Parts: sequence; C-alpha cells; structure tokens
Amino acid sequence: MTRRLVLSFFVALPLVAQTFLVRLGLDDKQATVWDGTIEVENGRVGALEGWQFDADDAIISDSEWRATSAVEEYWYAPWERSLQGTKRRTKTSSRGLLLRLEMYGPGRVTLDTEQGEFSFEPAEIGWADRREFLDGAAEVVRTPEPRRVSEGPAAEDFPSGLTDSRGRERLSYITYTHGAGDRLWTSTDGEATALTRDGLDLAGTAMAEDGTGRVWVFWSEQQDGNWDLWARSNEGDRWSDAQRLSDSPGADILPAAATDRDGRIFLTWQGGRDGQFDVFLRVHVGGSWQEELLVSTSASNDWQPAVAATGGEATIVWDSYEAGNYDVRLRKWSNGRLQPVAKVTTSDAFEAHADVHYDSSGRLWLAWEEGDADWGKDYVNEVENAGMGLLMRRQVRVAAW
Repeated sequence: MTRRLVLSFFVALPLVAQTFLVRLGLDDKQATVWDGTIEVENGRVGALEGWQFDADDAIISDSEWRATSAVEEYWYAPWERSLQGTKRRTKTSSRGLLLRLEMYGPGRVTLDTEQGEFSFEPAEIGWADRREFLDGAAEVVRTPEPRRVSEGPAAEDFPSGLTDSRGRERLSYITYTHGAGDRLWTSTDGEATALTRDGLDLAGTAMAEDGTGRVWVFWSEQQDGNWDLWARSNEGDRWSDAQRLSDSPGADILPAAATDRDGRIFLTWQGGRDGQFDVFLRVHVGGSWQEELLVSTSASNDWQPAVAATGGEATIVWDSYEAGNYDVRLRKWSNGRLQPVAKVTTSDAFEAHADVHYDSSGRLWLAWEEGDADWGKDYVNEVENAGMGLLMRRQVRVAAW
C-alpha cells in the first residue's frame, strides 16, 4: 500500500483598509426608518460608527444598525435690509455610517436597508467621486479615517503637521494643564517630545522642512506682556535652542509656514504695529533668516494669513477689513520680491479664514469661509441697515487662481 503525503499551503493575503461615509435619507420628506445590515464579499467590516445619529439610533453590531432620519425645524435669518423678523424652515437630518472596510481584494459591499438594498465595490469610488443609490436617497463617498495622535488629561490645541522628506509623520501642538499653563510638544510617528517647559503662555504653531532636511517648529509666546515668534529646528534627534524671530513691541501671532522646491521656508504671521494688525513674511534661505517684509498694505486690520509655496514662488493669503467688511487678499513672492496685492473677493459678504495650496501641476487653489453681509454689525430690531448676528450662515468657497 502506497501512502502519499499531502501538504497544504495557506497564504495570508494583506488586508487593505478603506473608510467610507454612507449617508441615508438624503431626500426624506418625513421621518423614515433606515435600519439595516451589511455584507462584505472578500473582506470584512473593520469598524462601524454612526454619523449624525440621534439618541434613538444605535450601532447593534459591526454589521447591523438602527437609525431613523428626521425632518426638523430650524431658525433661519438671511441678511436683508429690513430685517423683517426671523424665519423658520424645515430640513432633513439624514443619518449615516462611517464604514471601515478591510478588503482582501475586489469584492462587493451590500447594504440591505428598510428602504431598499444597494451595493458597491470600494475600487469604484475614488477620492473625488460620490455614488448615489436608491434614486438619490443614499450616497457613498470615500473619506479619510480619523486617527487619535495624542491623549491624556491636558487640553490640546493649535495643531500643525507635515510629512517630512523621509516619510515620517510630524506633528506639533500646545497643551494646557490647569495650574501648569501651556507647553509645546512635537511628535514623530507618534513619539512625543516636549519643546518647552510647563508654565508658559503660548498660542499657534506651524511646521516646515528646509532644503537640508531640518524640520522647524514655530510658535508664538508671550513674555513680559509681549507676544513674539519663536522657533526650534531639528537635525536627527537633536533639537536646537529656541530662536526668537520677531521683536516688535506689538503682538506677533498666528504663524503659518511653507517650503518651496528649492528648500526656502516662507514664514508668515499676523503682527501688531502702530495700532493695527498687518501680515508679515520672513524667508529662510541659505541657512539664515532674511529681514521681515510687510505683506499687507491696507490702512485697516489684516488677519490670519496662510501660505503655500512651489518652485521659486510663494503665495500668502489673508482676510482684510480694508473695505469695511472682511475680504480675501493675495500676494505672491517671486524672484526674491513681493508682487502687488491682488483682491480675491470684493463683495459685501463676510469672507475670511482663507487657505491656499498648489496642486501637482503648479496651479494655485484657494478656500475661505463665506457668511452674510454686515456680519456682526448692529444686530438689533428697528435699526436701519441692521447687520447679521454672529452665529449665522457659513459655507466654504473654493477657487482656482
């Protein structure tokens, strides 16, 4: 009798994690039950969380949930010269799922809800895509997965971060502990290091990497009643001593930084000079910091700059009160000098908190918040040309320059 030895081999395929937001009940006209289950082909549900859930909604297991959309009344007060009272409108409050999938390969994800069944393949949904299902009542979009990077009893604020040239994730932030004041921290791939002692008064952080691979952390610190900008840089595992980058008697706050392809660092901030705030810039090139440059030119307050940089060029954006309301301004640095200020927005609306970014082709993108005209001005009844209250409409505008 001949015996045969049979060997079995098993190969563990890598799991690829992807996260999606599934929204349900987008066009509901009345409260609608969206209870359901999930089945995953060639993979599994790694995590399931409720999005915009109410008290009666619940995640039952990693493949089952209970949720009911709502149609709710809300207070709406659009800007209008006569300010004829307030208005009430209704809105649909959809429900959603943050769905983390762990896939071994291609496969369909099927959601069976009280309002119908639909399915999708993760590969079908790119970062710029959204897929509608059930005649527009449901949609699926790809979304970044949030990840906790700090923990503890301290309050944490003012984060900034970058991925350095070696692919390491860098983060800086400020903690506040009752009785111990503020402290600046930086972390690399989750390993935190304190850059200052406890007991300080700090606000705002920014990060950048120069052309030699040194990572810089910038912050604003109050000493003897004055706020100034400070920095420390890193080579390997060694941090430099703190370096003071501003010395005006006015407050220098809200730093932002970017690096161009030639390794120059562009550091911008909001600085108080002669009774008003302006936007300033310092450039780090050839191992040293150049003198500060005045970026904004209006005779009114200029606020909260942001900066982006590419090959031989940087762009600073901010919001200005030059016209008696908040508008977005832009100014480029090119070939060693500042170009004229450009007006991005000129309407009566509230336009502020701008950000800026160059895409891979070198095209410049801007984003900012928009609110109603006369925001924050004389918001009371029976005042001619009354303004809008502080907690009114906000939406994000995006434009390519």
